[in-house]
Amino acid sequence: MAAGLLQWSLWSALSPLTWSLFYPAVFLSAYLGGVLSGLLATAMAVSMGIYFFIPPEGSFNVADVRYYYSTAIFALMGLSFNLAFEQLRRSKAELQRIASLESEVNHRRLNQALRAANAGIWEWNLQTNENQWDEGLWRLYGLEPFACQASYDVWLSTVHPDDRAIAQAAIHQAVQQNIELNVEWRLAALVDGRERWLMSRGQPELDEKGRPLLYRGIVLDITERRQIEQSLIEKERLLADSQAVAHIGSWVRYLPGGQAMWSEETFRVFGLSPETDQALSMEQLLETVHPDDRAARRAWHQDCLAGNSGNGLEYRICTPQGQQRWVLSKAKLETTADGQPWRLIGTVQDITEAKLAAAEKQRWIDAFRYCGHGIAIGNPETGRLVTCNPAFAEMLGYDNADQFEGQLILSLYAPEYVESAAQRLHEADQFGKIRYESVYRRQDGSKFDVAVDLVSVKNAEQKVMYRVATVQDISVRKKQEMELLQYRDHLQNLVEQRTEQLNQALQRAEHLTQVKSSFVANMSHEIRTPMNAVLGFCYLLEQHALNEEERSLVRKIRDAGRSLLAIINDILDFSKIEAGRLEIENLPFRLSDMFDHLAALMAAAADHKNLELIIIPPAGVDALVGDGQRIQQVLINLLGNAIKFTEKGEVVLRVTVDDWQSGDTVAVRFAVSDTGIGISEPQLDDVFAAFTQADNTISRRFGGSGLGLAICRQLVNLMGGELRVNSVAGQGSEFWFVLRLQRHLDCNPAQSLPHLHHLKLLVVDDCETTREAVNTSARSLDWYANAVDSGEAAIVELLASLERAEPYDVLLLDWPMADVDGTSIAEAIRASLAAVNADQPRIAIILMISSSYSRELLAVDADMKYVEGILSKPVTPSALYNAVAAVLSKSPPLPVLPDKSSNLAGTRMQGLRILVVDDSDINREVARRILESEGAQVSLACDGQDAVDWLFKNPGAVDLVLMDVQMPRMDGYAATRRIRKNPAWSDLPILALTAGAFKNLQEAALEAGMNDFIAKPFNVPQMLALIRRWTGNNSPLGVTGLASGDPDDGLIPRGQSAPLIVPTTPDPDDWPGIDVNAGLKMWHKRDLYQAYLARFVEQYRTAGRDISVAAEQGQLAELATLTHKLKGAAYGLALTEVAKRSVELETALHHSQPLAAPAAALQQALDVVIISIGNLSANTLSPLDHSAQREVHDSIKPLLSELLTALDEDNPGHAERLLLKLAGLVDADLLVPLATQIRDYNFRQAESLVLALISQLDIPKQ
Repeated sequence: MAAGLLQWSLWSALSPLTWSLFYPAVFLSAYLGGVLSGLLATAMAVSMGIYFFIPPEGSFNVADVRYYYSTAIFALMGLSFNLAFEQLRRSKAELQRIASLESEVNHRRLNQALRAANAGIWEWNLQTNENQWDEGLWRLYGLEPFACQASYDVWLSTVHPDDRAIAQAAIHQAVQQNIELNVEWRLAALVDGRERWLMSRGQPELDEKGRPLLYRGIVLDITERRQIEQSLIEKERLLADSQAVAHIGSWVRYLPGGQAMWSEETFRVFGLSPETDQALSMEQLLETVHPDDRAARRAWHQDCLAGNSGNGLEYRICTPQGQQRWVLSKAKLETTADGQPWRLIGTVQDITEAKLAAAEKQRWIDAFRYCGHGIAIGNPETGRLVTCNPAFAEMLGYDNADQFEGQLILSLYAPEYVESAAQRLHEADQFGKIRYESVYRRQDGSKFDVAVDLVSVKNAEQKVMYRVATVQDISVRKKQEMELLQYRDHLQNLVEQRTEQLNQALQRAEHLTQVKSSFVANMSHEIRTPMNAVLGFCYLLEQHALNEEERSLVRKIRDAGRSLLAIINDILDFSKIEAGRLEIENLPFRLSDMFDHLAALMAAAADHKNLELIIIPPAGVDALVGDGQRIQQVLINLLGNAIKFTEKGEVVLRVTVDDWQSGDTVAVRFAVSDTGIGISEPQLDDVFAAFTQADNTISRRFGGSGLGLAICRQLVNLMGGELRVNSVAGQGSEFWFVLRLQRHLDCNPAQSLPHLHHLKLLVVDDCETTREAVNTSARSLDWYANAVDSGEAAIVELLASLERAEPYDVLLLDWPMADVDGTSIAEAIRASLAAVNADQPRIAIILMISSSYSRELLAVDADMKYVEGILSKPVTPSALYNAVAAVLSKSPPLPVLPDKSSNLAGTRMQGLRILVVDDSDINREVARRILESEGAQVSLACDGQDAVDWLFKNPGAVDLVLMDVQMPRMDGYAATRRIRKNPAWSDLPILALTAGAFKNLQEAALEAGMNDFIAKPFNVPQMLALIRRWTGNNSPLGVTGLASGDPDDGLIPRGQSAPLIVPTTPDPDDWPGIDVNAGLKMWHKRDLYQAYLARFVEQYRTAGRDISVAAEQGQLAELATLTHKLKGAAYGLALTEVAKRSVELETALHHSQPLAAPAAALQQALDVVIISIGNLSANTLSPLDHSAQREVHDSIKPLLSELLTALDEDNPGHAERLLLKLAGLVDADLLVPLATQIRDYNFRQAESLVLALISQLDIPKQ
């Protein structure tokens, strides 16, 4: 119908093709509906064509006959197509039937195959998550087929819990990567009582975009395969373990290509790893063979290829680890069916231990055979010998050891020893090993003594397997023992006699030791008694108004006495240590106090040689428990030596805490270093020996007894340490020791003033060690300290601190420094700070100076207005605190120290009544004069009895008694006991006067009732202080508080900060370039001042020209050194114009400015001052009349005579001091050659020059 409607609508356009439009309808009807539908569609098409399209239209009539033909043709064609399509449909149905039959057969075959293979098929739709399993798969999972819906969760429930994570991970990876699925797992439930393994493999089906739609696969039961694999693994492991135990590895080498396979043990035998290494080729294998065995190994390999491997080959190999091993290789050749070599299979065994065991066995066989002692092995069951060595047979007189086999063991012994020998055999079986002596019988019947070591060797059940006897012929030893017994009694008698002699010698030695100690004590008393008089009278003489020469002589006597006293003290200390009578005390002491004492004692000596003395305290440690006096004694000796043997540079005392021990114990290291002459390596061994110095010239150059270091080392040893030394000749030395000391926790620290808490200090010094020392001292006071090395750096840091709003409180400034002196820096700092902020609080500036510069600073105040105070070096914590406190507390200025002859002397003991008891009239006189000069009322007694009688006659007439301990008639001990018996005198202070330095004398004095003791010779300040302490008289001691022991040095006391006050000066003399009055105030002595002026002329006459030459040659370092020294000398001698020009030159040098003009100005100033110095010397010596000339000669004559004596004694120090005195009296040109010879130690040449000088000056020879 659709075709008819279409034809009708297109009739006008398609009339020729009218019937063709019905064909598709007929074809489709016949194909889909069959033959009946096709015939019906044909009939309908014919009817519709006649009715609608063949004229007349709308009728079944046919007007034209031609239309019958076309209609008939169409009908026949429709019929034909229907028949054809019917036949086609029937053929298709037959084919489908045949295909269905084949599919069923294949399906049946597949099921049979799957059932036979125990496998199952599955399909998993990833889009719907649906699973399809065949019946076999349900059976594999152990589930009832189709009892539930197949799903992922059902499958997962069948997987063993231990395998679920692995199986899920494999599935997830396959799905994510679109790859083949391959997973193995165990079933959770046992099947037939055993574990079953399954393996699943599946392929993905992808869409057109490559995304997986589903997976199809198969599941196989691999339980048997797994069991086989496990069995193979176990067999391989068993084989590998067996090879490892036997050290036998297996290998296969294929002959056509040379490829090889090795077992794991083979790798281990060759020192290789089966995990990282590969089997070696033949060439590589030969490389591992020992060079001496390679030829044999190569030949054996060729034999194996020929089928003749024999019993294998033993050879050595070298492993990569450097080990050498013995191996045994065996091989077998396998051939192909046609007889061609195919491969070699073999083993390699590590036989190193067997080889070593064989070698060890051979060594024991050789030892047994060649041992010098007889060795025999016996059977305990039969009691007969099994074997013996040749030495055993020879011992018994047999030629061959085989003759002993089977012989009874007891038959070897002499008949009388058989029973005891049997007992010994039993004891050996019981105890395992015994040693005894017996008698054997030789083949010829002779007997001899033997020593037998018998061992019974037992098995694990403690059954004796055999006995081993080692036999030694001791007949010679027995004979010697008999002879020794004969000598023993004789020797015993001799020993007793010698012991008696030694006892007598020991008693004599002890007696001599007592005599020696008594002699030393007596000598100490006898020497100290006159020494007391010498030093006492020196003290008294110094109180008088003396001229310079007289005062110089008194000081020489005093210094010589003190030197002798020091030697005596050394000898006494050494004697005490030798006798073991020196005791170490453990008392609280402060390191800070010790540093102050050391600084006070050693500063003058260091300053005298222009050395920098530096003390570096430890951090956080001060109060300790130990023998502080002995530690100080050691340090004084070490510092004194360091100063003595150092010509320039520095001497440093550094105390550090090496280790904090458990509890309150600290290890404190004391070290004294210097930049002196040092000690050579060969001399280090003898440096601590008594009475020894580094070389023979040391004693003559520097003096000393050679006991100091020996005493120091023994003192340190007694305190539990060891004194050691590090030294390099020409570079300096370091002496150091470490002591373990207790911290004194009960010692209260000194309380600082509130306004001195947490101060900020800036330290300016060009010496790095000094900066470290001052910083450490500041930190010990809980102050912040920073340090710089120059004036410019100081200004930069001060300005930076203002910008940080963290200004410094105190500036510690060295004077002088290399670049510029401290006063100039202070002036520049004041100017810089004022320019930045005039309202800024004034920073306190303290100059750090050595004593050698003190006079100069006190004399010149023009540049001192910028400075608040002065701090003497070396700087210690307490000295630093006192100086800062004095400045910041605005303490009143300290007056210039009075002279020794101040009117304070004579009032310190005013009204004190003292009884002096001494059998020496000289000592009594010395004591009387000293005490009376201090204002005391003194009474005298010549011995103890006289003192007791005086006291009974004058009760209550005395405040204190000075009592000598060793006196005739009644000594001081007995007298004190008598006095103490009287209740009225029980509180009377009695101080012992003892020249004996041994502690037992002091203890005896205290035991007798004395309150304290004073050692002879008198140390006057100490004696006066002790008297005041016991009498309650605490009046000030005036100048005795000086740091220096020299009363004329005019130094500021240590730890004090004083204003710079210039003493009142008279009208100045008119000497151009020289401020003579200022110079004399600094030097005090006119002749000494003139001497140094003369030396200045000698050294710096052409300094300006020398500086110009150095500048032209670019020698800036030498130029800076010369300028710095010249400036210091000019300031020290009050050469104002030279000093000013020196500062200008130094400033120009520092700022890299031209030097020609400043150098010329300096030379001009030098020329002027040289003329003034010459005029000053001439004025001093004029008028040159005969009386004046004679007076000059009289003053020169003793000096030259004394100089000759000093040169004859090879004493350079004394000679140089005499030259200084002569410098103001004799033309410098005459003294320069003499000074040169003395400095070079050419003493004989110097003597000739002195004699020539005496002749030239026309002075009569002495």
